[in-house]
Amino acid sequence: MEGSTLLRKYGNSLHLLLSSVFPEHHWDPSSRKKVPSNWWKQEANQLKFVESFAKQHKLERLEEWYSITPTFFTATPAGMLKHFIYC
Repeated sequence: MEGSTLLRKYGNSLHLLLSSVFPEHHWDPSSRKKVPSNWWKQEANQLKFVESFAKQHKLERLEEWYSITPTFFTATPAGMLKHFIYC
């Protein structure tokens, strides 16, 4: 089976393909440039990303978030904030 045919089988979603082929591994779509459709609309995914971001940047107190600018988030592979116009 050709690669593009295999990808089409999973709706052109690399995440779905990898999750199906390697179910024992946790694939984190938020670390990729493009996430599955509607990924950021799910609050659980937003929370996971923010918690991971805080851990990665050693943000331990809520007050430390004041030092984070929107460009910090848009520079991440997922570019999460572009989905929220009020930011």
